[in-house]
Amino acid sequence: MHSTLRDTLYTQNVSNNKMKNMKYHILIFILLNSFLITSCSNNEEDDDLNITNRPPNNFLLLQVENNSVNVSLTPVFSWESTGDPDGDSVNYTLLMNQGQVNPSTVISSSIQTNNFTLLTSLDSNTTYSWQVIAFDGNGGSSSSDVFNFTTQENIYSYKLYYMQYPYETNINDLTRSASITRNNEGSIIERNGGVYDANLDPAVGFTYIFSENIYDEITYIGDKIILEKKSNDPQLIIPTFKRTLILNQDQQIIQKIIETSESSVIDTLNYEYDLSGKLSSIKTNLKESFFYFNNNDNLDSIISNKYNDQMQLIEKTLEKFADYDNAVNPIKNLSIFEELFTRSLSVNNYSFYLFEKTTITQNSQSFFSTYREWNLIYDNNGNVLFNEF
Repeated sequence: MHSTLRDTLYTQNVSNNKMKNMKYHILIFILLNSFLITSCSNNEEDDDLNITNRPPNNFLLLQVENNSVNVSLTPVFSWESTGDPDGDSVNYTLLMNQGQVNPSTVISSSIQTNNFTLLTSLDSNTTYSWQVIAFDGNGGSSSSDVFNFTTQENIYSYKLYYMQYPYETNINDLTRSASITRNNEGSIIERNGGVYDANLDPAVGFTYIFSENIYDEITYIGDKIILEKKSNDPQLIIPTFKRTLILNQDQQIIQKIIETSESSVIDTLNYEYDLSGKLSSIKTNLKESFFYFNNNDNLDSIISNKYNDQMQLIEKTLEKFADYDNAVNPIKNLSIFEELFTRSLSVNNYSFYLFEKTTITQNSQSFFSTYREWNLIYDNNGNVLFNEF
């Protein structure tokens, strides 16, 4: 009996020891797995922390081409759109400086598209360098090559024939020239020669005539440009014609206030632009004009609607511009003058103009149409010459 009891106790002890050993091994297994899991988790975190942000892909500049000459004073820059290997969104910064240097002056930053139109005129006959840097928003960046270009000469005179003077202007006067005076900084301070309403008998066949004694005086005050028509001939008295142009931060005209002898304020024109900086509309209380451009950033057409005091449509006009050349437009920075305004809106130069007008009354409509064509003259380098006839 004692032997049996000992055996039973021994068996229980062995069983208890096995249970203890099993619990011990299970505990060791759990701890080991916990350590391994924690270690792997930490390694994954370390791997995440060690991932390096990659910069945007390389890209090329497109326009203005390297070593270009006779470039517009308000050029359009473009470059290849680029991607990012990490899938980050990319924006661009445009740099530019005078001379053949590595540019450092920021012209515009956080550009979301692959093009930019310079709205402030550059200096004429001057060499510039430009570059674009792509940023991914996470510290990565890629820089393009540096391109150089030289701007065109300023225009200092032009024939009235090529510009949009009133149809009632004496045809013989269209061969005459207007000249432009600039200060040392290149800003226009005077335009010499102009047309005025001579109040002639309608039987004469024209209303406006040209005089070299008429000039426009231009002054700059803050965000305003003021143009005032004057006469340097005491015998030639002309009506007051003063225009105040209000500019935005991009030097675009956003409002034009016209004062004449007949009224302290005859009209206020409000200018609107699309996201690319091109003019989209000009509106007054009783007239609205909408501007449309082709794929080459040249003015294609203007559609205007005129209303009476009851806001009833009384006149519709269509203006079409066609037969553009490939030459740089030297009028592009002269938009402050009425007769040069439509030409100033395009990259190149049109040689065909169509004008259609529909007059609407309560009982009828009448239609008028006319057009103009020009044979533009160019120098040996392909530059258009608006000062030759």
